[in-house]
Amino acid sequence: MRPEDGPDGRQRSFIVFNLRGPAGSPRFDTADGERDIIAPLNSALSEGQRTGEFGDFGPTVLARLIRDSIDGIAAVRIGGGSGAAGVGAARS
Repeated sequence: MRPEDGPDGRQRSFIVFNLRGPAGSPRFDTADGERDIIAPLNSALSEGQRTGEFGDFGPTVLARLIRDSIDGIAAVRIGGGSGAAGVGAARS
């Protein structure tokens, strides 16, 4: 069994998905929360462009795509389902 398949992996994902801010609202359910969670990816992608390792693309868009993919896979693995309905839904 891989670590992410066991109880510890499910618990970590549960904590991240349900993390609350001081007012009790979901921490990563807002535009600010989304920016916080994709900031490391955005930074790495931007740095890769700056150094010439990556070509021209929107680093924030790709960071969101990567993060939504990770969240979708985590939702399927945690829920045991075959899809991730509602995870990574379109945002305005």
